[in-house]
Amino acid sequence: MRRVLLLASAFALVATPAFAPVFAQSVDRAQVARIIDEGTAHSDVMPIAQHLSDVIGPRMTNSPAMRQAEAWTQAKFTEWGLRNVHKEGSPPSRRWVRPTW
Repeated sequence: MRRVLLLASAFALVATPAFAPVFAQSVDRAQVARIIDEGTAHSDVMPIAQHLSDVIGPRMTNSPAMRQAEAWTQAKFTEWGLRNVHKEGSPPSRRWVRPTW
């Protein structure tokens, strides 16, 4: 066991300098800045999350809000130019509706 550990350690020490050029690649800072800017200044994540949480609300399985969210998402995907937008079937489950007492 000790011999195997010693051989593995020796191999790791010998092989590490061989991989050094891989880790020493330069980083294009301008491209990184463009990616960060795109994600922070031009993203639709927050408006989408706001609509799903504040307008549509909780989406329990097989609830009317879930159906509304599905329809909204399909319309949004089509608006973005995606093709073959459709609902996938799922096994039947219990329907959740808030009681109106």
